[in-house]
Amino acid sequence: MNAKGIEIYTVGCDLDSLPSNERAIAEDTLQSCGRSVQHFYDTLDPAELQNAFRDIAVQLSFVARTR
Repeated sequence: MNAKGIEIYTVGCDLDSLPSNERAIAEDTLQSCGRSVQHFYDTLDPAELQNAFRDIAVQLSFVARTR
């Protein structure tokens, strides 16, 4: 999907609850799945999750306007 220019975002929720080695694997996986490292959001609480989705929506609307 990245090769076709599709914007991919990933959001990690409550990764702090994982043991450190599992957290590192989860973060690496989520970061590599997104279009770039900047497309990865590590959220821990509902407010941060809401902010992440708001930010993603703003970025997607900007991309849509520029295409």
